[in-house]
Amino acid sequence: MKNDITGEVAEKLGISRSTVGKAYRHCSGVDSETRQQILDEIAQYDIHDSNKCDIYCIIPDNPQFFWQEMRRGLRENLSDAFVQKFNIITKINDEDTVVTYLKEAERMRASVIIITARLTPRIRAQLTDILSKGRTLVILLSEYDNLANSFYIGSDSYTDGIEMGKTFVSKYSSHTPLILSIKENKNAAQRTEGFLKSLSDGGIHKFHIVEISADEFKNEKLAPARVASMISPYKTKTDCIYSPIGFIKLPLAAHKAGFSEDTIILSHDCFTSNSGDPLREEFCVTLNQDIYTQGKEAISAAEKFIKAQTYPDKKITYIPSIICR
Repeated sequence: MKNDITGEVAEKLGISRSTVGKAYRHCSGVDSETRQQILDEIAQYDIHDSNKCDIYCIIPDNPQFFWQEMRRGLRENLSDAFVQKFNIITKINDEDTVVTYLKEAERMRASVIIITARLTPRIRAQLTDILSKGRTLVILLSEYDNLANSFYIGSDSYTDGIEMGKTFVSKYSSHTPLILSIKENKNAAQRTEGFLKSLSDGGIHKFHIVEISADEFKNEKLAPARVASMISPYKTKTDCIYSPIGFIKLPLAAHKAGFSEDTIILSHDCFTSNSGDPLREEFCVTLNQDIYTQGKEAISAAEKFIKAQTYPDKKITYIPSIICR
């Protein structure tokens, strides 16, 4: 993008030239609102990257180990033989930015789109339009959606719940679990369903359930103090908590709620830090998605499609999760 346009956009929005440049190049380090403001302003200059693109990736910019591993799995396996564009959204819910990127991917005649985002009706409509033309392979990475003619590579939430439940039955069956339930979130609901199935199969029928509303989950209101207030009534009834989402601050919430220090906590996707040390020693069992392998498999499928127009063998490819104790 020309320096004079960069300067004009920066001056109009009251931000730095470097921030404008990052947003224009779809790089990290720009918050959601600012990123979209910049993209909207740039659109008025009718500047488009219309070069041919083989692999077009859309992935959240998040410092959590989960997203770092996903980016690593993609980046480390991208071949220099293919033209690729790696695009950052600030959050998984950035609908406007995802739609903007998908329009660009279509202009660039992308052979493969690899996307991790919540598929809202607008995003689904944009993807459906792209798929209807029959030129593009769409790979949904980690975030499943029953979008026709797309392919999913990620975890099987129900099986993850089953495996966590089996672990509970085999090791902690003398405890009564407190289950955090988020029915409105598909992944969490399926994990909980699998967990309860294993409990039932293991002859365990006593448990407690705390419902977390869709509003609290979607709007990221799960502060430790809020969760503590929800689970505190159970501090004398249980010493085991199961969370179907990767809530790293759950031990802190349990402590605030008055649970004992030896409370067993089972959770999903709470990874280690970059140094390899556990983020929270209080987690007794964590079921981690193999995110790196998901990214690697997505790139492999993309390259096969580009080379030979060969689609993945299955619509849904599950990568087994890893249990860490």
